[in-house]
Amino acid sequence: MHDRLFWGRLAPILRLWLVLTPALPILFAPEGTALLPLALNLAICLGAAFGFALSGVFYFRHSDEHLDLVLGVWIAVSPWALGFAWSPVATWNAVACGLTIAGMSLLLSQREGSA
Repeated sequence: MHDRLFWGRLAPILRLWLVLTPALPILFAPEGTALLPLALNLAICLGAAFGFALSGVFYFRHSDEHLDLVLGVWIAVSPWALGFAWSPVATWNAVACGLTIAGMSLLLSQREGSA
């Protein structure tokens, strides 16, 4: 129970980091880079993270962990899917955030299954 409380409190902090840092490739994009896909990714990730956080605060469902898994995987592959792998900082940040969110999701769903 204590571990779940810890991870439950850590997840919103990671989501906030995850929401703020996708702006990095937009802010530091080389001239001539198409920013629309990056801005759409930022809006989608922001909306998804905000929605998942609100749903977790007001009404926790086990399916939230599966949605977090999908969001984490998307964030991890987004540098290559959206073409901002040219930025090593943004790429590694996206991979680290995505794998962390996906890993936490798997950990929480595994613990729920064994509880």
